[in-house]
Amino acid sequence: MTGFIEFKQARASRDWPGLARITDDINKRLEAGAFRTNYGPSLRRYLSERFWKTPVPAGAPTGRTRDAPAGTLAERNMATAQKVLAEMGAGA
Repeated sequence: MTGFIEFKQARASRDWPGLARITDDINKRLEAGAFRTNYGPSLRRYLSERFWKTPVPAGAPTGRTRDAPAGTLAERNMATAQKVLAEMGAGA
């Protein structure tokens, strides 16, 4: 699974912020226009680079992010993240 090794490393180093913090960070980045609607970093990159520790860039959303339906991608991301983490917890 993509990002599983990075997830285990973050948990082992006690650097795991929890699902709520990660989904909140992703939503803030979507609202700020840091991620386009259909593109963002992979789970592996997000976890290995500790995106949640870097400040959310300020700025108005542009392009497709601005025109996207509110919350659609964020809701899908949250559902996917919860499913992946539930599967990781079941296997641990």
